[in-house]
Amino acid sequence: MPPKLQDLLLSGESPVIGPKTAQRLQEYLDNIPELPLASETDIEQQISLLSLAISGKRPSKEEALALLDIFKMVLKHVAKVDLQNGVTALLGRATFIPTPAEVLKAPLPFKAKREFVISRARHLIWKQQSR
Repeated sequence: MPPKLQDLLLSGESPVIGPKTAQRLQEYLDNIPELPLASETDIEQQISLLSLAISGKRPSKEEALALLDIFKMVLKHVAKVDLQNGVTALLGRATFIPTPAEVLKAPLPFKAKREFVISRARHLIWKQQSR
């Protein structure tokens, strides 16, 4: 996406856009790829990364496998890229192994920004078409 369009979508303003900008925004919306969900392998890799990088009590092998199953159950509906971004954010601030709920919350800002941009694009197109 051109920087000018990205700035428009991330701004708090709601200008009336012209037909060319509306067309570019529609092309952007039409070409948004569907994000793949994190696979069990992706979840295992990200949780292993957290486990290695963050201090704390190390569970037994049985406890670790049970906890990993819980993480898989909780995170199976999270997009792979969101999980990766969330884990990266946690690596920078967590001092102990996060709970499944904390790992589930970590990607929310990244998902929210993506959804905001899509919503803004739709709104600006609607506003241009309704005048």
